[in-house]
Amino acid sequence: MKRVAMPALVLRKSALSPMLATLPLIFLLTPLVCQLFVIIS
Repeated sequence: MKRVAMPALVLRKSALSPMLATLPLIFLLTPLVCQLFVIIS
């Protein structure tokens, strides 16, 4: 069971790390996008 579980954990970590890296970018971009929508409208 441990041999089966380890690759799954590695896959989860490799899938989560880019998501965690993009979270601060999303938080930085959302106010900019809101400002753009306000300027356009």
